[in-house]
Amino acid sequence: MGLTNKKILKRLVAFVNNDLLNLYLNYTYKKQIKMKLKKTDFIDSNYKRHIKEYWNRYNLRINLDWHKWYYSRNGIKDVRYIPEYIYYCYIESYFNRATLNEAYSDKAIHNILFSDIKRPTTIAKNVGGVFYDDKFDLISLDEIIDHYNKKKKIVIKPTIESGGGRNICFIDNEEIADTHCELIRIITEFKQDFIIQEVIDQHPELKVINPQSVNTIRVMSIFLNGKVHIISPRLRMGVNGSKVDNVSVGGLSCGIMEDGRLRKYAFDTFGICFEKHPQGFVFEGKRVPSYDKIVNIIKKEHIKFGHFKLISWDFAVDINAEPILIEINLRFQGINGGQLCNGPLFGDLTDEILREVFTNKCNVKVPLTKEVSSRI
Repeated sequence: MGLTNKKILKRLVAFVNNDLLNLYLNYTYKKQIKMKLKKTDFIDSNYKRHIKEYWNRYNLRINLDWHKWYYSRNGIKDVRYIPEYIYYCYIESYFNRATLNEAYSDKAIHNILFSDIKRPTTIAKNVGGVFYDDKFDLISLDEIIDHYNKKKKIVIKPTIESGGGRNICFIDNEEIADTHCELIRIITEFKQDFIIQEVIDQHPELKVINPQSVNTIRVMSIFLNGKVHIISPRLRMGVNGSKVDNVSVGGLSCGIMEDGRLRKYAFDTFGICFEKHPQGFVFEGKRVPSYDKIVNIIKKEHIKFGHFKLISWDFAVDINAEPILIEINLRFQGINGGQLCNGPLFGDLTDEILREVFTNKCNVKVPLTKEVSSRI
């Protein structure tokens, strides 16, 4: 193949992987936000003007539906909200190397990437159809069953692309009569690329919210100019006995302040506001156990990931108040929950981030002076 043909092929691949995907994301997210808006949602003309002035600095005419939706739900009026299509098409793809996403987010290699961090106890993991223990020593199905016999509750989940709580299975000896058959059935259905772990005995201050789910702390971090910044942390909680805490399947999320205390309100995926959990837990002022430890771990670990400047970390806290790393998210990290709970995703870093992305990625000349107020 000649050099010219190779260049054409590379451009075609780039178009399919980037431009075509961005067109799809642009269309999809704009359609989704339209469906979430109510007829009563409203932003005044003054707010609209300030939003347009702010984003014009980056030569962007943005869709205002996200500002309308966030403000109508949380009452925080700010021009710096990041529309989803802007985040996924430009920001996340700028800071993270998409071609390495699946490899680095694979839970099967967490023992290698995060050897210094406490993780759920792993009974076995399947990589490409091959069974290993957590140290990558080969293990047989009989040995897996033998290990399982010593446990009361286990969770089986995909090691790649398990976002939103998809395809996560639980086996509880107290709920299922023939647990051996159930384990073999699930393993057979998964076929490959999954992990079998003990269910975490979580901290009582988190367990009381919804005992059936492991209620996790989601923290986004950005590695910017040699420093790790903590972004939009929130507590995710299951509801009404659900075994997963994901907002996309009915859970709630509540913002966490810098000192580790919860904000006053939590939100579901539709932006409905809750002052207390449906099971009675009042959010405001409650402290998230070991939040400072989680922040310190993230700041220490993120600097090892030069390919991924934006990471969303999911932590649980065990009965001994030790943080437990559940997973890292490198693609489609989900920003609605953070902006509903805490306001604009990047807060006071917004100008610096947008300036870098739209100067370098889009060759846009961005002024350094602040021309409009971020809060109205």
